Amino acid sequence: MILPASTYRAYQEFAAGEREPVCDPFTLYVGDSREIMASLPECSVDAIVTDPPYELGFMGKAWDRVGVTYDIATWQAALRVLKPGAHLVAFGAPRTYHRLACAIEDAGFEIRDCLIWIFGSGFPKSLDVSKALDKAAGADREIIGEKRTPDGL
Repeated sequence: MILPASTYRAYQEFAAGEREPVCDPFTLYVGDSREIMASLPECSVDAIVTDPPYELGFMGKAWDRVGVTYDIATWQAALRVLKPGAHLVAFGAPRTYHRLACAIEDAGFEIRDCLIWIFGSGFPKSLDVSKALDKAAGADREIIGEKRTPDGL
């Protein structure tokens, strides 16, 4: 099982006796998933649930541009280690999910169902929707008062 850091912390708490087990015993691997999958025998994994980098270069961060998400070889390695009938669940960014799905399908997986997580994201852009609608309609707004700041602006 290849797990994210938060799950690894939960495993550490379990190992230290600070937490009850939440599933049957499992093997935890920490490292580069490509290297770990290469070391595993064929048909040895029951399921893969992963949230790979979205490859968007989020805020210029290198961790979100590592090249594994759209690399067909990554998903071929996953297919090799999965047992027959096992499932892969991979999360992707809404605007680039299609690239992830294509790479997974090109690796040999059958795409059956898509789960969609609809959420608001990004940084808010101080927009007054009513003003934007009036502007788009060409309507003039009546000025009902003015407020000046202490520096006279």
